[in-house]
Amino acid sequence: MRRGRWRPLAPILLAAALLAPAPAAAQRTIALSALSFRFDVEAGGSGEGEVVVMNEGSEPMTVLVYVADQEVGETGELTFTTPDRESMTAFAGPASWVRLELPKRAKAVGNTPYMELEAGEKVPVKFRFEVPPNTPPGDHNSVIFFEMASLDPVAGGSISRVSGRIGTRLKTRVRGEVVERLSIGSFTTDALVTGDNLPYSFAVRNTGNIDKRVRAALILSGPGGVERAGSSVMTETTVYAGTDLSGGGRLDLEGDVVGKHVARLVVEYRTEDGGSTESIVEERAVWIVPAWAIGAAAGAAGLMALWLLWRLAVFAARRRARAEGSRGRDRMRRERGDGPPPSDSAGPPDERSVDRTA
Repeated sequence: MRRGRWRPLAPILLAAALLAPAPAAAQRTIALSALSFRFDVEAGGSGEGEVVVMNEGSEPMTVLVYVADQEVGETGELTFTTPDRESMTAFAGPASWVRLELPKRAKAVGNTPYMELEAGEKVPVKFRFEVPPNTPPGDHNSVIFFEMASLDPVAGGSISRVSGRIGTRLKTRVRGEVVERLSIGSFTTDALVTGDNLPYSFAVRNTGNIDKRVRAALILSGPGGVERAGSSVMTETTVYAGTDLSGGGRLDLEGDVVGKHVARLVVEYRTEDGGSTESIVEERAVWIVPAWAIGAAAGAAGLMALWLLWRLAVFAARRRARAEGSRGRDRMRRERGDGPPPSDSAGPPDERSVDRTA
């Protein structure tokens, strides 16, 4: 068939290609039956549980299973590390307390077990933990992670991480003396605000031994305690035992907010018995000057500077005029033969002309 005979069919073939259904993209999705467990045990006690991991995607997947300790940075950021069994101290992290019970068909790469899950398959994973007898009282956290991965058979079965993991948190309360101690640290604001928002930063400090959920609000009050602006800056946020959690941002100022104000940070939490709410308050003085006032002051300062320059120029011109006039008069006297003009300055009298008569 000649090439030209295809030309009338080209629009039809193109339309068919555009309207043809695209092949469905493979999906990988992990789901868990529970995202957290809470235990209350004595030091030296134990606990157990079960979480079901589900492959809700459309293709098989490899899932790594491991337990990690939670570490909290100076400003509250969370990181997770797996315990090093060869360098454990007398009190190791709570991840080292946990033992996983995976199905018999589970395998391992190095020290990390993994499972192969078919699309739609559900697999129960049991766990058990034992708290060391010397564990201090309070809250201790670890996480059982289920992470998608792929095996490379060419590289001897090595694991490649795939972006995506989900975890089940294990919060263990070791019985003993409970210490609730929260405070506000490093609450700062700008002392002088010239824009339409107030920058602020703060940290909630938990020096107790149990995790606390807190709420925090920033309130700006004017003269007479009238609230001019406010915002919720933390909502049911967990501050873990022995850590700080930082926050910050900008509080929008609306309307005619001018003059001296008070920025008040209020942190609230419920006591352990659940019967009352405790509040912690910190205040900072803030002077607010709107941008238009800054512009008006700058304009007035500019006008004053121009007026001063004009006055200085006038004064200098008058001095030059007087000096020119004086020099002109001197020339005229010299031309007429007159003596020099009398000096305006009186010097000491000539001793020869002083009348010495007693």
